[in-house]
Amino acid sequence: MRELDIIRSLWQNAKRSPFQKNGLMTSDSEILDLGGRLIALTTDEFSQEDGFPENNPYDVGWNVVTATLSDLLAVGAEPRFLIQVLVTTGGENDDFFRGLARGVSAALENHGAFLAGGDLGKGPTWRYTGVGLGEFSGRAPLSRLISGESGDIVVTGNLGDGNAAALLGTPRLMFECRLQESRWLAEHALACMDTSDGLISAMTTISGLNPQYDLVLDLESVPLAPLAIAAAGEMQIPLSAFLIGSAGEYELLAVLPKGIEVPKELDIHSIGRCERGRTPGMRLSARGRTVLVKMDDLPDPRALTDRESYAKAVLALARRLSLD
Repeated sequence: MRELDIIRSLWQNAKRSPFQKNGLMTSDSEILDLGGRLIALTTDEFSQEDGFPENNPYDVGWNVVTATLSDLLAVGAEPRFLIQVLVTTGGENDDFFRGLARGVSAALENHGAFLAGGDLGKGPTWRYTGVGLGEFSGRAPLSRLISGESGDIVVTGNLGDGNAAALLGTPRLMFECRLQESRWLAEHALACMDTSDGLISAMTTISGLNPQYDLVLDLESVPLAPLAIAAAGEMQIPLSAFLIGSAGEYELLAVLPKGIEVPKELDIHSIGRCERGRTPGMRLSARGRTVLVKMDDLPDPRALTDRESYAKAVLALARRLSLD
């Protein structure tokens, strides 16, 4: 089963509370109304399969916190608290825990959030689970559901380096804190989610939730990370492969009203458009050609037996869809 199908199966017998203000899968965080006060709640787990380098625990701490809190930023919430659960193997030394703690603290400080306890366990491999809590300070939450008839598709930062690092087997990048961009998007965006599973996966998710819209991603406008560009040239593979894979960068993908001016100090780039009712679906566009992409077209990392098989499936799709 695909990840979305697993999630739906796990929810099929669970009742949703009247205090839950978002629909299932319609936002990156759960939106809860607690006595008239809106709260955002999210959780995420990380392990060796995420490719975080264990020999640099500071980077691990920074990344797991930044990635967890990214779901709060995607709904326009202000991060307030983090609860953490760490499973260790018993083989880690004091330097690992000190470095991890420094990375966690630095990421929390960058987001204006605080640690609110957690738990510690032991297992065959290390795992980290983060639970993030945020609030909206009077702003309406963002969701993955598009409001309005049309808009421009934008993204923060550079893309593709997460997948490039995974494909090359090099240490993962350090994720960027997008708190300032989130605050601005919370005031203006028509929809938002993060790219935790890669850009094209995020685009197909939004398309699936908004089947009445035509979404066009202009590949020539996507700001690609230098690592992705270098890897594509070195390995002679389409650049789109680094946007298809599921090793995301935790950037913010949003829809803005047409023509709105983005402040120059924000790292936000226009990469496409959407319009209600023209030719519904999600399309990649480049050099005057377009190709339709559906969620079922994307290789599912949970359905393939190993990373090599998944990488081959991603490359095969990239070559089939190639507009480079």
